Amino acid sequence: MKKRVLVADDESVNSDFFGIMLSNLNFIVDKAEDGEKVLELIKENKPDIIIIDDMLPVMTGWQVVKTIKNDESYRNYADIPIIMLSDMAEPQAIVEGFDIGIDDYIKKPFSFAIVYARIRAALRNRALLYKKAQGERAIALIKSIKDTVVFLEDHLVSPAERLKSAIDEFNKNDKIDRNIIIPLFNENIDKIVAVVSSISDRLTEIRKGEIELDDMHVDIFNLEEEYRKHLKNLQSKG
Repeated sequence: MKKRVLVADDESVNSDFFGIMLSNLNFIVDKAEDGEKVLELIKENKPDIIIIDDMLPVMTGWQVVKTIKNDESYRNYADIPIIMLSDMAEPQAIVEGFDIGIDDYIKKPFSFAIVYARIRAALRNRALLYKKAQGERAIALIKSIKDTVVFLEDHLVSPAERLKSAIDEFNKNDKIDRNIIIPLFNENIDKIVAVVSSISDRLTEIRKGEIELDDMHVDIFNLEEEYRKHLKNLQSKG
């Protein structure tokens, strides 16, 4: 799949040069001549990497980077690698650039071979970070599933099994004291209803879109809290 590069430079000779060279290397190239256009194109096309000049009109490259990295409305784009192009080579400027979130810094005039090598390196690093994040998410999801199974075993399966045992015993012995069997039924039915209600609440939140896809794995502590709330309400009603 082709990678998309957003080139932001107010000097058309530079942006046209990048457009020709990167297109020939099988990239999709978007161009922006000022900082505001960069922010528009990021949301429109979500590039795989951004090459940005530091001194853009309207909004400087520095301001654009700060917006991408810190503005809540751009949090879905904050992980896009950014290569900053600059005439400045002062150590302080370079350090500040990395501090605000750029991935690489190249001084003008530049060699395209070096820029291209750094583009590939930045994309490679992003791919590695993505794989790591996916692995961590898979581990978290497996743990969530295990925790949920234990929760259901304790709060749903066990009460159901106790009810089944009580029914079997009742069928074998019709002389069981009602004062024993009825509280037993009520207690375990309340537990089952509380579990079902807590899961239902969680699913309702997901359907409303209050929880993003990445956070849809069950938080067992929240589920336990909902369960205890429902159980307390049921028990308070007698």
